Amino acid sequence: MVFFNGIISSQISELLTAANADQGVVSKVEEIIREKNDTINELHAELQRIKGAYSYTTHAYKSKLALYGIPIDELGFIPADSN
Repeated sequence: MVFFNGIISSQISELLTAANADQGVVSKVEEIIREKNDTINELHAELQRIKGAYSYTTHAYKSKLALYGIPIDELGFIPADSN
């Protein structure tokens, strides 16, 4: 999942070129977009890792509670779905 995909990036480059923007400005904008894409990809991967860890943890808690015959309601809260 990338917010600034290649199409948007090329459109911005074309826009800046059409506006006779300095090539340094065009290069800087492209660099910023690349950096933001990298950050978005890193955050997306980290989110997936955290969601997996949460899912594993809630499954482990539910399994232990079931093992000892304790209803989930006695947690005092309802764990959120990990979708």
